[in-house]
Amino acid sequence: MFTVRKAAAMLVLPLVATGALTAASGGAAPAAERAPFAHAASSNLRKFDVYDFVVFNGHDWSRVKESHAANIVVYQPDGSITRGLAAHLKELESYSVYAPDARISKHVLSFASGDLTQVSGVFEGTFTRPMPDGKGGFIPPTGKAFSVPISTAAKWRNGKIVEKHVYLDVRTFLGQIGLAG
Repeated sequence: MFTVRKAAAMLVLPLVATGALTAASGGAAPAAERAPFAHAASSNLRKFDVYDFVVFNGHDWSRVKESHAANIVVYQPDGSITRGLAAHLKELESYSVYAPDARISKHVLSFASGDLTQVSGVFEGTFTRPMPDGKGGFIPPTGKAFSVPISTAAKWRNGKIVEKHVYLDVRTFLGQIGLAG
């Protein structure tokens, strides 16, 4: 019988064996010890770390193009789909509008295989400025902090993300900032 546990083992065990899997509890083997096919995968994880901890946290949107393709497709937590880097940049910039301290505080699990990466971390910040409501208006800030798990599955081509699936518990996020009803 095929189970989710077996499917996860089929995915994760080869990653552990090659050193492509990293976790807060142990980390990966040094690059020299990794199987040759893991080189691109580990390079993509390093680029993702730079994207989250330097570019996103520093709100340095001019550098997003270093890791994201011009034709990127982003599947958002609310079910919407964003096409193209320019549109995705507008979304990223919106975080710093209502939460200027928005950041990824840590990665708790990262793994890669070939042209795929999966990174899970913690998205934090404080709702201190008006939030665009998507209808031309604004939601007044509540001053409340948020800290929610975030996870991104990405497909890479030629060292850049071409497809990104972002998962975030929107209900928990809205509850923490005082907007869940």
